[in-house]
Amino acid sequence: MEFSSIRDQYKIAIIGILVSSLLLLQGCGAGRKGITIDSEPQGANILADGKNIGKTPMHIKQDDVFPPHWYGRNYMVKGNLEIQKEGCEGIKMEVNDLVLSKDIKKSLKCKPGMVQPTDNTVKSETKQAAPVKPAANAKTAVPASTGPSVPAKPSVASDEVEKRLTKLKSLHDRGVITAKEYADQRKRILDSI
Repeated sequence: MEFSSIRDQYKIAIIGILVSSLLLLQGCGAGRKGITIDSEPQGANILADGKNIGKTPMHIKQDDVFPPHWYGRNYMVKGNLEIQKEGCEGIKMEVNDLVLSKDIKKSLKCKPGMVQPTDNTVKSETKQAAPVKPAANAKTAVPASTGPSVPAKPSVASDEVEKRLTKLKSLHDRGVITAKEYADQRKRILDSI
Protein backbone atom coordinates (compact mmCIF):
# COMPACT_ATOMS: atom_id res chain seq x y z
CA MET A 1 0.00 0.00 0.00
CA GLU A 2 2.87 2.33 0.64
CA PHE A 3 3.92 2.10 -3.01
CA SER A 4 0.53 3.27 -4.26
CA SER A 5 0.50 6.22 -1.84
CA ILE A 6 3.96 7.28 -3.04
CA ARG A 7 2.77 6.92 -6.62
CA ASP A 8 -0.26 9.08 -5.76
CA GLN A 9 2.03 11.66 -4.18
CA TYR A 10 4.16 11.76 -7.33
CA LYS A 11 1.07 12.15 -9.51
CA ILE A 12 -0.17 15.03 -7.34
CA ALA A 13 3.28 16.67 -7.42
CA ILE A 14 3.54 16.36 -11.21
CA ILE A 15 0.02 17.73 -11.71
CA GLY A 16 0.86 20.63 -9.38
CA ILE A 17 4.04 21.40 -11.32
CA LEU A 18 2.19 21.28 -14.66
CA VAL A 19 -0.62 23.56 -13.46
CA SER A 20 1.90 26.02 -11.95
CA SER A 21 3.90 26.03 -15.20
CA LEU A 22 0.79 26.71 -17.29
CA LEU A 23 -0.25 29.56 -15.01
CA LEU A 24 3.23 31.08 -15.15
CA LEU A 25 3.36 30.84 -18.95
CA GLN A 26 -0.10 32.33 -19.24
CA GLY A 27 0.92 35.22 -17.01
CA CYS A 28 4.07 36.01 -19.00
CA GLY A 29 2.23 38.17 -21.53
CA ALA A 30 -0.78 39.07 -19.41
CA GLY A 31 0.69 42.33 -18.12
CA ARG A 32 1.50 43.61 -21.60
CA LYS A 33 -1.00 46.26 -22.56
CA GLY A 34 0.44 46.86 -25.99
CA ILE A 35 2.76 49.35 -27.62
CA THR A 36 2.57 52.02 -30.28
CA ILE A 37 4.64 51.82 -33.45
CA ASP A 38 5.18 55.27 -34.96
CA SER A 39 7.39 56.95 -37.53
CA GLU A 40 8.37 60.40 -38.66
CA PRO A 41 6.81 61.04 -41.16
CA GLN A 42 3.69 59.16 -40.21
CA GLY A 43 1.66 57.00 -42.57
CA ALA A 44 4.44 54.47 -43.20
CA ASN A 45 3.58 50.80 -43.77
CA ILE A 46 4.35 48.44 -40.89
CA LEU A 47 5.41 44.91 -41.83
CA ALA A 48 5.63 42.19 -39.18
CA ASP A 49 7.59 39.19 -40.47
CA GLY A 50 6.85 40.36 -44.02
CA LYS A 51 3.09 40.80 -43.50
CA ASN A 52 1.61 44.32 -43.79
CA ILE A 53 -0.32 45.01 -40.57
CA GLY A 54 -1.14 48.70 -41.02
CA LYS A 55 0.28 52.21 -41.04
CA THR A 56 2.02 54.34 -38.44
CA PRO A 57 0.99 55.35 -35.84
CA MET A 58 -0.52 52.04 -34.78
CA HIS A 59 -1.21 50.46 -31.40
CA ILE A 60 -0.56 46.72 -31.28
CA LYS A 61 -0.69 43.93 -28.75
CA GLN A 62 2.74 42.34 -28.89
CA ASP A 63 1.58 38.73 -28.53
CA ASP A 64 -1.02 39.12 -31.31
CA VAL A 65 1.50 40.40 -33.85
CA PHE A 66 4.62 38.55 -32.67
CA PRO A 67 3.40 35.47 -30.79
CA PRO A 68 6.00 33.86 -28.52
CA HIS A 69 7.33 30.40 -29.40
CA TRP A 70 9.65 27.81 -27.90
CA TYR A 71 13.25 28.19 -29.10
CA GLY A 72 15.07 25.29 -27.51
CA ARG A 73 14.32 25.69 -23.81
CA ASN A 74 13.33 29.34 -24.05
CA TYR A 75 9.79 30.63 -24.58
CA MET A 76 10.27 34.01 -26.26
CA VAL A 77 9.54 36.36 -29.12
CA LYS A 78 11.66 36.62 -32.23
CA GLY A 79 10.63 38.46 -35.35
CA ASN A 80 11.38 41.10 -37.95
CA LEU A 81 9.76 44.52 -38.08
CA GLU A 82 9.94 46.80 -41.12
CA ILE A 83 8.73 50.38 -41.49
CA GLN A 84 8.46 51.54 -45.12
CA LYS A 85 7.19 54.65 -46.85
CA GLU A 86 7.38 55.46 -50.53
CA GLY A 87 10.23 57.88 -51.21
CA CYS A 88 11.95 57.06 -47.91
CA GLU A 89 14.61 54.60 -46.80
CA GLY A 90 12.93 51.72 -45.03
CA ILE A 91 13.93 50.56 -41.56
CA LYS A 92 14.37 46.87 -40.76
CA MET A 93 14.92 45.61 -37.25
CA GLU A 94 14.84 42.38 -35.32
CA VAL A 95 12.41 42.37 -32.42
CA ASN A 96 12.36 40.38 -29.21
CA ASP A 97 10.76 40.65 -25.78
CA LEU A 98 13.03 43.55 -24.79
CA VAL A 99 12.40 45.60 -27.95
CA LEU A 100 8.65 45.02 -27.68
CA SER A 101 8.53 46.11 -24.02
CA LYS A 102 8.26 49.81 -25.00
CA ASP A 103 6.89 52.00 -27.79
CA ILE A 104 8.81 52.08 -31.08
CA LYS A 105 9.31 55.39 -32.92
CA LYS A 106 11.67 55.67 -35.89
CA SER A 107 12.63 58.59 -38.12
CA LEU A 108 12.72 57.77 -41.82
CA LYS A 109 15.21 59.39 -44.18
CA CYS A 110 13.12 60.68 -47.08
CA LYS A 111 14.03 62.23 -50.41
CA PRO A 112 13.26 65.96 -50.59
CA GLY A 113 9.72 66.63 -51.76
CA MET A 114 8.52 63.09 -50.94
CA VAL A 115 7.07 63.90 -47.53
CA GLN A 116 3.56 65.29 -47.16
CA PRO A 117 3.71 68.95 -46.09
CA THR A 118 2.98 69.86 -42.49
CA ASP A 119 0.77 72.77 -41.45
CA ASN A 120 3.80 75.13 -41.39
CA THR A 121 4.83 74.29 -44.95
CA VAL A 122 1.26 74.66 -46.22
CA LYS A 123 1.22 78.33 -45.20
CA SER A 124 4.51 79.07 -46.93
CA GLU A 125 3.51 77.20 -50.11
CA THR A 126 0.29 79.17 -50.54
CA LYS A 127 2.32 82.40 -50.82
CA GLN A 128 4.34 81.08 -53.78
CA ALA A 129 3.25 82.04 -57.30
CA ALA A 130 4.82 79.03 -59.06
CA PRO A 131 3.05 75.65 -59.03
CA VAL A 132 4.46 72.97 -56.73
CA LYS A 133 4.91 69.38 -57.91
CA PRO A 134 2.52 66.95 -56.28
CA ALA A 135 3.89 64.31 -53.94
CA ALA A 136 4.65 60.85 -55.35
CA ASN A 137 1.86 59.28 -53.30
CA ALA A 138 -1.05 59.67 -55.73
CA LYS A 139 -3.71 58.78 -53.15
CA THR A 140 -3.12 61.91 -51.07
CA ALA A 141 -1.61 64.25 -53.66
CA VAL A 142 -3.48 66.92 -55.60
CA PRO A 143 -2.80 67.26 -59.34
CA ALA A 144 -0.73 70.32 -60.20
CA SER A 145 -2.76 73.31 -61.26
CA THR A 146 -1.91 76.66 -62.82
CA GLY A 147 -1.99 78.39 -59.42
CA PRO A 148 -0.23 77.63 -56.16
CA SER A 149 -0.59 74.07 -54.92
CA VAL A 150 -2.56 73.52 -51.75
CA PRO A 151 -2.72 70.07 -50.12
CA ALA A 152 -6.02 68.31 -50.67
CA LYS A 153 -8.54 68.25 -47.86
CA PRO A 154 -8.99 64.50 -48.32
CA SER A 155 -5.39 63.91 -47.14
CA VAL A 156 -6.19 65.73 -43.91
CA ALA A 157 -9.52 63.91 -43.72
CA SER A 158 -7.88 60.55 -44.47
CA ASP A 159 -5.30 61.20 -41.72
CA GLU A 160 -8.16 61.97 -39.34
CA VAL A 161 -10.07 58.86 -40.46
CA GLU A 162 -6.95 56.76 -39.98
CA LYS A 163 -6.47 58.14 -36.45
CA ARG A 164 -10.12 57.44 -35.61
CA LEU A 165 -9.86 53.89 -36.94
CA THR A 166 -6.64 53.30 -34.99
CA LYS A 167 -8.25 54.56 -31.80
CA LEU A 168 -11.35 52.43 -32.43
CA LYS A 169 -9.20 49.32 -32.96
CA SER A 170 -7.31 50.07 -29.76
CA LEU A 171 -10.59 50.27 -27.83
CA HIS A 172 -11.70 46.95 -29.33
CA ASP A 173 -8.32 45.27 -28.62
CA ARG A 174 -8.48 46.38 -24.98
CA GLY A 175 -12.02 44.99 -24.65
CA VAL A 176 -13.64 48.39 -24.04
CA ILE A 177 -16.09 47.84 -26.92
CA THR A 178 -17.61 44.66 -28.36
CA ALA A 179 -16.91 43.23 -31.80
CA LYS A 180 -20.35 44.35 -33.00
CA GLU A 181 -19.81 47.91 -31.71
CA TYR A 182 -16.38 47.91 -33.37
CA ALA A 183 -17.83 46.77 -36.72
CA ASP A 184 -20.71 49.29 -36.56
CA GLN A 185 -18.45 52.23 -35.69
CA ARG A 186 -15.83 51.22 -38.27
CA LYS A 187 -18.50 51.12 -40.97
CA ARG A 188 -19.82 54.53 -39.88
CA ILE A 189 -16.31 56.06 -40.03
CA LEU A 190 -15.58 54.56 -43.46
CA ASP A 191 -18.97 55.68 -44.81
CA SER A 192 -18.13 59.25 -43.80
CA ILE A 193 -15.26 59.41 -46.30
